[in-house]
Amino acid sequence: MPNTNGDDEEQQGLLHFADCRCEQCLADVAAYDAKLKRRRQRAQLVREKDVDQYLVKRVHELGGLCSKWEGVLGAPDRIVMLPGHDVVFVEVKSATGKVRASQLAFHEKMRKAGGKVYVLRSKEDVDSWLHDHMLSAHDA
Repeated sequence: MPNTNGDDEEQQGLLHFADCRCEQCLADVAAYDAKLKRRRQRAQLVREKDVDQYLVKRVHELGGLCSKWEGVLGAPDRIVMLPGHDVVFVEVKSATGKVRASQLAFHEKMRKAGGKVYVLRSKEDVDSWLHDHMLSAHDA
């Protein structure tokens, strides 16, 4: 399942390792750097627009609606409605795209009000999220 808060939690966890020089910490930092490098390479191939178009296509294939939310500072890109499921909100980013502070603040307000907000960064994220989202409604 994609992280709903982007990479912020992972980056905060690595701050602990900033001054540590033990083998495990150095290995964790190296692994994170390698992950970012792979993500940047993929980002060159898949743009945010491509991920967004893929999300719309997949939601429509499942009989749902995927509406653009424009004109509200910090609002997620898409409002997603699938038959038999809760309405959710999706922020689409490229693999290296940053969630802006205004977006993070708006997403947090939505979550506190009971909304579900997800950040999807790749076609794989879209497929994984749809799979998990579709299953979670049946388990509830």
